[in-house]
Amino acid sequence: MLLLKFSRSPYCRQVFLALGYKGIPFLENLTPGLQVLKLKPLTEGLRTVPVLLPQLEGQPPAIAD
Repeated sequence: MLLLKFSRSPYCRQVFLALGYKGIPFLENLTPGLQVLKLKPLTEGLRTVPVLLPQLEGQPPAIAD
């Protein structure tokens, strides 16, 4: 899994802690402002974080917010 997040966002922190508790590897920090360039193509136009990219067959390509 890949978690796209801001390092100081409390919403991202919740997802970060939950994935860590479950022992699921993840992580990629984004730069505020420039995240739009990476998020829009992955999430069909959404620009909010956190975004979880399952990277598994049969799963949605991206789970946003």
